[in-house]
Amino acid sequence: MDNIETSFITTIARSDLSNVARDLTELGLDSIFEEGLLKDIPVLSTIRGVIKTGGAIKDYLYLKKICRFLEPLNNISQDERIQFVSKLGDSEEERTRAGENILLIIDRLDNVDKPKLLGDIFCDYVLSNISKKQFMLLAKSLELFNLEYIPNLISYYYGPYDAELTENDDLQQLASCGLVGMHFASGAIGGGGGGFAQNDLGKLFAAYISR
Repeated sequence: MDNIETSFITTIARSDLSNVARDLTELGLDSIFEEGLLKDIPVLSTIRGVIKTGGAIKDYLYLKKICRFLEPLNNISQDERIQFVSKLGDSEEERTRAGENILLIIDRLDNVDKPKLLGDIFCDYVLSNISKKQFMLLAKSLELFNLEYIPNLISYYYGPYDAELTENDDLQQLASCGLVGMHFASGAIGGGGGGFAQNDLGKLFAAYISR
């Protein structure tokens, strides 16, 4: 059996991902141990093997997060996905390391809605609409971001401006995720000052959130 990282990259490149998240959502925990959808998706089949050999409920939830991440990738042609994987590196070791890093990001997501959003962002990375650096920065912000602040973020970047949604405490929370900038200034009288400002990462993140 391949390790999870290798099977994950194989899944991205070569699997039919149509309806994968929907189908898994309709499966009960017991169904994970049955043949069918899972045996056709390498990474899911690998995790299924882990669960069968003593995995906990967290492994099942992790599997569901991976499915939600993979769902948007079905909108990208297999040829484009294969081409992307070929850019990850020439060796299996390089591709395995890339798969491991993405799986670590997915594992750290703390909300059931975040993996699909990460999948949307990843699709743009696959299609070269964003750089690897942008993907990693967006992924880190998503990990830290509390989805309850979605209205605050959209109001701040795209309006309509709502003062109650953009109080300093709220902006401080967004700044802690890297989604709002902070600037500081010194003054001749009374010490320094500063405030919040929009930044490119926050604007890009807000665009994904508001889709």
